[in-house]
Amino acid sequence: MQAKQVSEAFGEEFKPTLQEAMISYLKKFGANEVKYINDSNRDAIRQTLVSSAEKDISISRTANSIKSFIGLSPDQAASLQQYGADLYAENLPDKAVWQLMEVRGEEMLKARATLIATEETMDASQHASYDVVVDAVDQGLIDPSKQVEVWVTVPDDGHICADCLEASGSERELSDGNFEATGTPYPHDMHIGCRCSAMLRDRSISWYK
Repeated sequence: MQAKQVSEAFGEEFKPTLQEAMISYLKKFGANEVKYINDSNRDAIRQTLVSSAEKDISISRTANSIKSFIGLSPDQAASLQQYGADLYAENLPDKAVWQLMEVRGEEMLKARATLIATEETMDASQHASYDVVVDAVDQGLIDPSKQVEVWVTVPDDGHICADCLEASGSERELSDGNFEATGTPYPHDMHIGCRCSAMLRDRSISWYK
């Protein structure tokens, strides 16, 4: 969730605090769970994520920067090798096989970079959102008797899974309640690549899936 999405989900008055909390989280934990990279590349990815959060850079641009610090995962590399073997089985010349493999490899690398950028950004934004809401409750800025958090899916683009659709509209109590679907305060914990989030809702307002 970038700054624009944060302000839409929680209101403009929360935007600076949420962005600061997100940046703080990324500085501590950014890229910690990224696999198959060395420590120097992990540090570089972490700094890229922090910079993107500070400047409100899009996921796409962040992913383009991350590509420089990663390679293919072992599964991707095996898939690319099999793709090349299949091309050779079709009796294509070496040059054609290399060109096609180069294109496929670039697509795979972009997909991995995009997944990393999405996962890291969503993870940071939801932890930041949780911390800010807890602080707001403690300071009396949010009244748990009047407000809850509700699970929100992205606009239907044909890629929303059935589990997320089922969880859409579910609620968690503030400030330490969990969503039933994940057992945590974070919708993003549903699965790898999940784009769901949470937003504050007045109890007096009905929610429709």
